[in-house]
Amino acid sequence: MLFRSTPITVANRIVGNGEYLIDMSNLICTAKLCHPIVGNVEVYRDLHHLTNTYVLTLAPYLERKLLTLPKVKAS
Repeated sequence: MLFRSTPITVANRIVGNGEYLIDMSNLICTAKLCHPIVGNVEVYRDLHHLTNTYVLTLAPYLERKLLTLPKVKAS
């Protein structure tokens, strides 16, 4: 079986010393396609950057994922 290295798989290998990886790529692209517009919101500003508007639409999803992480004690 061929292992395909992606930014997510690389980050997942690095994370592990108390950090958590929050993968939200499924909210940006499907397995086959990255849509330029989602829900009447433009997704990409250019080839490598999301629009501010689209990022703001992702905030509630990020908040839900953050709230599921274990609590961290302040040092």
